[in-house]
Amino acid sequence: MQELSKIELELMRTKNNPVFTKRADKGYSVNQDLAKQIAITLNKIKGRIESEIGNTGVLEIEEFIQFKIDKKAGIMKNLDIFSESFESNGLDLTLLIDCSGSMRSLRQKLADLSSTLITALDKCSFIDFKVIAFSGKYHDYQSVIEIIKKVSDSGKIHADETDLHDIHNLAIDFAVNDINTKGNPDNKKLIIMITDGYPECELKHRSMDHKVLQNLMERSVINAKNYQIPIFCLYYGHIGSVKELMNRIFKGMIFESSNFEDIEKKLIQKLSLAVENLNKGMTL
Repeated sequence: MQELSKIELELMRTKNNPVFTKRADKGYSVNQDLAKQIAITLNKIKGRIESEIGNTGVLEIEEFIQFKIDKKAGIMKNLDIFSESFESNGLDLTLLIDCSGSMRSLRQKLADLSSTLITALDKCSFIDFKVIAFSGKYHDYQSVIEIIKKVSDSGKIHADETDLHDIHNLAIDFAVNDINTKGNPDNKKLIIMITDGYPECELKHRSMDHKVLQNLMERSVINAKNYQIPIFCLYYGHIGSVKELMNRIFKGMIFESSNFEDIEKKLIQKLSLAVENLNKGMTL
């Protein structure tokens, strides 16, 4: 990392007092079949259910996990990972969702995805899950946060038409502090971020240089790693112009696509692999 510039130092010293907002409820739709498959799959990976994995349907679970069903014998391989010693391992998972103005093209997809995940993970007792929806004040260096843990609140996860900016570093810092202080100290931690843009904001009606904000975002990701909290970025949309930048910030912990169905699928894959690694005591 380069030495901090004067403006970077000013921004780092500016206390972030996030606004805890209540966005309008625009409704949501739970994909019950998908939620059921996610819950069954994760519980099977964790070893809570002894029956073999059945039809995988749209999740294509065999692509997502390293251990497979032995088709001939009809048994699951690598049963040694299901020893009782792993049962105490849990996962604190935060889905950090960009709700800045540019996310409006997704309409209700963020709400629907979140409600489906909350429904699924409510059935996984070893996972403590929450959504942190974030945006940023239009003329101030200040994050706008809404924490969602209940399915009934999922309809509030959509693009914010008042607080339009996406100040990623402040949102990441908030999520890291939240999961570090409020999570189970014995659990592994994982933050998955969905975003479509690079950071932008103003400070007292003064636009900030993108490079400054990018540097601060990179420092926030490094700070998370220092706390052993990995951040995986799902980048939706116009990745082309900033691909090199985002790869530098997330050091390979990133997946980009202009197809939101690919983003959903990768999210489920990452979650499945995280639980598998949780069993093995590996880094998420």
